[in-house]
Amino acid sequence: MVIKYEIAKIKAFLTDFHNMTGLTISFWDADMNQLAFAPQEMPSFCALIKNVSSGKRQCLVCDKKLIAACNEKRAPITATCHAGLIDTAMPIIHNDQILAFVMFGQIKDLSLNQYETDALLGRLSKELRLSENVLRAAYEPLKALSPHVIQSTARILYAATLSLFPDKSIDLTENKLIAAINEYLIANIQNSLSVPVLCEEFRISKNRLYSLWKKHFNLPIGDYILRLRMEKAKELLTNDDDKINQVCIKVGIPDYNYFSKVFKSYFGFSPREYRKRFPLVLEEK
Repeated sequence: MVIKYEIAKIKAFLTDFHNMTGLTISFWDADMNQLAFAPQEMPSFCALIKNVSSGKRQCLVCDKKLIAACNEKRAPITATCHAGLIDTAMPIIHNDQILAFVMFGQIKDLSLNQYETDALLGRLSKELRLSENVLRAAYEPLKALSPHVIQSTARILYAATLSLFPDKSIDLTENKLIAAINEYLIANIQNSLSVPVLCEEFRISKNRLYSLWKKHFNLPIGDYILRLRMEKAKELLTNDDDKINQVCIKVGIPDYNYFSKVFKSYFGFSPREYRKRFPLVLEEK
């Protein structure tokens, strides 16, 4: 089975949620990779932490751990991250299969008293070598919600995610050949991929391959492959510390200039700008 995500529609959904609640929210695929998030600017408190390499690693560990727990329990999970903020992850399930995850949060913990808040900020300041006053100034504007409001938000968000199926924001195909080709593309994204290569590998004609892709994805297979390469590049830029020229090679586009040009056309930022702007998979992210 191939799961198709219409990123533009999903981003619009996330933006609506953020505009309504003021909370950060992210969307993760079934393989627990973040695909989209809102807002585009992360809170200053999180940006401060994620701009420090050790803080960046801890944020990533917390995010991945929460999504993994959500995947295992197949139910919403709420947890406190290493920076003392509350996040909630929930699965999107259809016909008993997990198709994606959403995570919202970066919420202040209302249960902390002033002494505990001071201790939290003092610990972070010491661990990350950041000014405690700067951290405090960034921490204060964060949204604070009670546990029952967080639970209510999660229930409403779950109900809202059901709209992602009728408008095809998330769609499925049961075609086994499509699924096999898609798995091959993902596994070999660093290699040279072309229509002739795929036709030889799967013993099908060009016409059949073109027809299948037009029917199931409504875009040429070459464009689909390029999109896979760009999404993988975005993942590597936010999750790994590889140099950008190494990322190029890992996604099968060794020409740095061409890679940068295409990446910017997809995401609006050069690879270097994107890594600086979004130093970690957010959450978001």
